[in-house]
Amino acid sequence: MYTPHFFQKRLAALLPVLALGCATAAPDSAHNLSERTSAVIARAPSVYAPAAAQGVATAETESVRAAFEGALTPEAKARLHHDPALDLVAEAMTENFSDQGKLPSRSLLQWLFWKSGSLATYHQNWGGWVGKGTSGRRGGGGVPDFAKLQEWAGKAAESVNASSSSHLSYGLARFTAGKMTAETIVVGWDYFEAKSFSKTYAPGGPLTLALKPRTPYKELHFLLDKGDGVEEQTLAPRDDGSFFLSQAVPTKPGRYFIEIQGPAPRRATLLTVPIYVGVPEPTAPDDFIQSPPAGPPDPAGWQAWLVTTYNAERARLGKGPLEVDARLGELATKRSLELASGQRGPAPAGLTPGAFETDLTIRGADAVFLNLLQPSVRQRLLFSDRVLFGAGASPRPRPQEEREPPSFTLVQETVSPATAAPAGAAAP
Repeated sequence: MYTPHFFQKRLAALLPVLALGCATAAPDSAHNLSERTSAVIARAPSVYAPAAAQGVATAETESVRAAFEGALTPEAKARLHHDPALDLVAEAMTENFSDQGKLPSRSLLQWLFWKSGSLATYHQNWGGWVGKGTSGRRGGGGVPDFAKLQEWAGKAAESVNASSSSHLSYGLARFTAGKMTAETIVVGWDYFEAKSFSKTYAPGGPLTLALKPRTPYKELHFLLDKGDGVEEQTLAPRDDGSFFLSQAVPTKPGRYFIEIQGPAPRRATLLTVPIYVGVPEPTAPDDFIQSPPAGPPDPAGWQAWLVTTYNAERARLGKGPLEVDARLGELATKRSLELASGQRGPAPAGLTPGAFETDLTIRGADAVFLNLLQPSVRQRLLFSDRVLFGAGASPRPRPQEEREPPSFTLVQETVSPATAAPAGAAAP
């Protein structure tokens, strides 16, 4: 039976930081996979929405799963679903932490979601360790701590209950060696039941999607990044509430992203995954995940850094630079202060109709590049001939003892060429 390296020579050094709590991490998150973790993730399926788990199934893992689900409220249980693919993510997280003493960065975690075949978007993780006479858990050494499970279940239920339309999926891994046991529960936003579909395609081959939203929608919006533009379709539901799509993938080999959005006018992103055309699925994360570029040293520098970053990509595509709009920058900065303090109200007063606002919680520049993979973001920032732009960032408050690196709320305001410029905007 597979036993994580966690319980071997580095155990004594890792125990002080292994009490993971609620997604806490060592000050420097892990940005790459250890050799052992790469071996774990090599079991990933060749499809999305796999029917069977690729993680290691053990009696104690299933016992903990039953205890975890039993601790959920009926309302939370109705909207929290087990995703077999995320069991593999949980196992990989445990192994990678055992080798590096760090939890994965958020961008590495999302890559693990894609690699596992999950359709979910990373949201949160919980976990910890237990040992006889060490952690204070009753029983230890393989007996689940039901009080801790109740705490984790409560946090998951809190996330699920935050919105009437929110659905989460989870995966779990638990391993015991000797007197020590480690557990991880990883959770993602998951809006669809889906039939399995391939990650890889022949150039120009057919892509077929059959999705049933866990919450009914009157329509869905499909986007496919084609390298120099985005192809879009609005989908209508079938009689049973499901949605079906069949279309050709690009003919040029490469990686492309598909995105599913909810109905207008909000068009919230519900699903984003990569597909591979004429090339194999990679075995290692992107360079920007493994070696994140340095971002600005303070919040005030984010707008200039973003403009330089986006303009470099726009130039590669033959597009002119973004038009920095002072008023949009002021609105974005004000908005980032509100969101960083936990206030999530309507868009700021005075924002031009048609402007698009996005907010990100970031700890490093890799989050920006991860966001830029979404077809809707690329269409808005890179493919339009004219874009008015403003951005602002504000630090998020955190407990002094929290082990995570500082995080910021980054807000970007953009206006497409089809909308009127805000008052005071410079002429093109």
